[in-house]
Amino acid sequence: MRRIFTSALTALTCLTLASCGGTAAAPTPPPAAATAPAAAVTAPAAQSALTIKDAWVRPVSVTEPAATSALTTTEAMTDTMALTTTEAMTDSLAMEMDASVTTAAYLTIVNSGATPDNLLSVSAAPELAKSVELHTMIDEGGVMKMRPVAKIEVPANGEAVLKIGGFHVMFIGVQKDLKDGETVKLSLTFEQAGTIQVDAVVRTPPTP
Repeated sequence: MRRIFTSALTALTCLTLASCGGTAAAPTPPPAAATAPAAAVTAPAAQSALTIKDAWVRPVSVTEPAATSALTTTEAMTDTMALTTTEAMTDSLAMEMDASVTTAAYLTIVNSGATPDNLLSVSAAPELAKSVELHTMIDEGGVMKMRPVAKIEVPANGEAVLKIGGFHVMFIGVQKDLKDGETVKLSLTFEQAGTIQVDAVVRTPPTP
């Protein structure tokens, strides 16, 4: 009797499996938790400790350079432009620049950080001038002479002043008139801070 019952149970199991399509399916595992994509981390840009103040450029005319100011007079020998005069032809750099229309830019660089920096170069639109250089004025035997420099130091927690008679930005081979009230876009490249854009106002310097 037990054998008959066992056989009947086996047959019933087989019949049930057959009606379900064959072999019993394995239990479905719970769905795996979705992995969220890693969030893109953007490091905040380092804020420059440098501030550019009072940037300005001397006006100049490419058609009448001698009429733009007293820059071609003997009395202006302490000025950055004095070396374009006949009286300053003893300077080799002035001799090279004499045939070009030149002007200069001045500004103050304030460094509020604890690390010194260096101004390495200044650039402007190509149509403005053939070249832009960093210059300074030095006294050689009582004669002020202009010399190019590779960099201008900006001390930590201090400032570098580019002014008449000292460090300045020289535009050589100016291609267009610069009139009072206009602005000139300059790109200042620093050793630590990178490139900083500034708008320099064209203005006539006050009479000494």
